[in-house]
Amino acid sequence: MRALCRLWCVVALLALFGCGGRRVETPLVKPPEKPPSPSLEFGGSVIRIADPKGNWTFEARSAKVNAKTTEGPFSLSPADGVYREKGRAPVNMSAAAGDIDKQAGRVALKGHVRITSDDWLLEADRVDYDLDSGKVVSPGRTKLTFQPSAKQLRRGGGAKR
Repeated sequence: MRALCRLWCVVALLALFGCGGRRVETPLVKPPEKPPSPSLEFGGSVIRIADPKGNWTFEARSAKVNAKTTEGPFSLSPADGVYREKGRAPVNMSAAAGDIDKQAGRVALKGHVRITSDDWLLEADRVDYDLDSGKVVSPGRTKLTFQPSAKQLRRGGGAKR
């Protein structure tokens, strides 16, 4: 019985003071919270992008512009823009909303997209425009209308049927 009592005391002491070493309590440390991304909002803004070689410029206007930084990327609502390339007619663009990534040289237009130049009109739900290559991609419903001007018809530039 005495042995059982000693064993019980040893177990109680070990439980009270720990088993052979100091126990250091480590406080629970939460990982640092990621700070929210800075966000800028501009009213009635103009965003300009120019080809470093001077071959083209793109200018967008909007009543409301949101951006993570002053260098973009930019979200516009609504979006209106014009692309100008040396020796070509300007390309006018408008949409309910648009995203502009200056670094990538890309413009994405969404909702009631209208793009016009000279005698053609492109209407779509969405259009992705690569400013460097001039490539237009319109995934989804798209309508392209060509209406030759009187000047082109006089020169014989109309489409043959």
